[in-house]
Amino acid sequence: SKVINWESDDKISIFDGTNNKQFTLKDGKGTPNATFTGEALESGSYTAVYPYQSTASLSGNDVTNVTLPATQTATDNSFDKNAALMMAQSNSNTLNFKNVVGYVKVKPTFNCTRIDLKAFDNSAVLAGTGTVSYNNGEPKLDLSNAETKNYAITLTGDIKAGNYYYIAVPPVTLKAGWTIEFTAKDNGKLYSRKGTNDITF
Repeated sequence: SKVINWESDDKISIFDGTNNKQFTLKDGKGTPNATFTGEALESGSYTAVYPYQSTASLSGNDVTNVTLPATQTATDNSFDKNAALMMAQSNSNTLNFKNVVGYVKVKPTFNCTRIDLKAFDNSAVLAGTGTVSYNNGEPKLDLSNAETKNYAITLTGDIKAGNYYYIAVPPVTLKAGWTIEFTAKDNGKLYSRKGTNDITF
């Protein structure tokens, strides 16, 4: 499925112009449309970020201090919800969220303890804390000024053969030479594949 469904404990940050308020899913779990509840000032416009970011703040039309984690938790046939950054802006209380990240879809043929996606020669920042802009419905995550820049993303957990897993990545171009490494669970061996073409997310 290419549809992202809400889960029962999902939380979002709502910016009412001055404050970062936490809203929690009320109705609609398991569907792409949901109702969230919380308290915010009445405003002519609202900006929202998923998942809830306690340290984030609104700066003009952008949201600063938004984190894409460098270590993500493997979820069978899904993604780490803490890395699934989305953003919305609206002049009403109806919010249409857009993905901030893209996804690398992998299906290992053996059980793994981790999967590592690495940029070639540190040519792309893949994780860190940065600024999200709505960009007319095509959100962008700018990590250029991140204090800690990560050039790799690690997916960890009980990664089973035959299942799909998704690694959340920012909107960047991975230059040819990028690698994806699989650490086998049974013997700890590292298996690596190198990309011979650029990939743009």
